Amino acid sequence: MSIEEPSFRPGSRPQRYVPGPQRRHVGAEEPATREYIGWINLGDGNRISLSVLAADVDEAYERVVEQHGEGHELSIWNEEEAHTMR
Repeated sequence: MSIEEPSFRPGSRPQRYVPGPQRRHVGAEEPATREYIGWINLGDGNRISLSVLAADVDEAYERVVEQHGEGHELSIWNEEEAHTMR
């Protein structure tokens, strides 16, 4: 950059992209991780208690199915959500 260039300003430097710190959107919050409890019936009378940390009940269900496989009878709930009025 030279003084003759129209974009020259005293003290200016050629601009390069420098990644800055991660920015969050205003008002955006991380999803709260909650404990979901319940049970899964694996067959042959073998019922196991569950405790899963997840953002919502769908994620908790997916984690249980991922761990134990599909086709089992199961029930999952969050105690705080169970006590709220609908």
